[in-house]
Amino acid sequence: MRGSQPHHSSAALALALALALGTFGCASTARVVPGTARAEVAFEPREVDLGRVPWESVHAIRTRLINRGAESIRIATLRASCDCTGFDPSPYLGQEVPPGGALDLSFNLRTGRRLGSRQSEIEVLTETGAVYWFSVRYDGFATFTWSPPELTFGAVDLDDEAEDVVQPVVFRSAAARIESVKSDAPWLEATWDDSRPGEAIIYVHVAKRHLAHEMQFATLMVTTSDAYVTTFAIRVSARGVAALRALPGHVFVRRGRAGGVMLLRADGTMARLESVTAESHDLGITFVPGSSDVRVEPEVTCAAGVHRVHVRDATGYTTRFLVSVLP
Repeated sequence: MRGSQPHHSSAALALALALALGTFGCASTARVVPGTARAEVAFEPREVDLGRVPWESVHAIRTRLINRGAESIRIATLRASCDCTGFDPSPYLGQEVPPGGALDLSFNLRTGRRLGSRQSEIEVLTETGAVYWFSVRYDGFATFTWSPPELTFGAVDLDDEAEDVVQPVVFRSAAARIESVKSDAPWLEATWDDSRPGEAIIYVHVAKRHLAHEMQFATLMVTTSDAYVTTFAIRVSARGVAALRALPGHVFVRRGRAGGVMLLRADGTMARLESVTAESHDLGITFVPGSSDVRVEPEVTCAAGVHRVHVRDATGYTTRFLVSVLP
């Protein structure tokens, strides 16, 4: 047993030495924690705490890099550990810091839209491969909120034209106000009421006369007077349903070319058409009474844009489909 003790002691010593070398002896090639006894580089301050800050706000960050090693270091680049920090490292690339010397680092940080407690490590990479770092932390908060963040109307009955389809979105802010609300689809409309202090209601309305049968997606872009975030988007979806369905519900066709639409009943059987009327006379609509097919062939004089076509079948059900005429 005594003969084996030196063997175990030597192994333990070798392991401890290897760990020590891995921790302290490779400072020039491994990530180094500033402030330890053998660190070659220190930062003053090592942590920059911005406190509670608004989203998308910009802040000046300053720290001093101090070379405590015996050799000069040359900066290869700087990088951040997360996408919430942005800065221009180019002024510091290639700069040399002699032993005992220091370099002031200064750049701007944009907080982004991620909220809550955030921390980013700013890494300084040297030309020898060593990596040194300091950190920036802050608590991000929103200067306004809106709820719900997106709207789903689900099935919208196109046969009931008297029923209005509206959903509200609540906007709250201590200082910002809504300046405009714009839709990117003809079937989606919006108004807002900001008569209450600190709150506005956006009323989102489905314009049935423009809604096709398939699932439709649109976006409301809201412009605000907020000092940090001037716009935000509300995603909206809706699906038109009716006893008579056009397939497809929205046709895209160029002038002088033809497209087709098939009319189906709610049970999936073919409709028997009685009349098909286009709001534009030069849209070029043809069909055979009693059939289920409509041919669309815009004339060269037809105006580019969205046109509506109204359909009635033999049972008295009506529907419509949209035709987008391309130049």
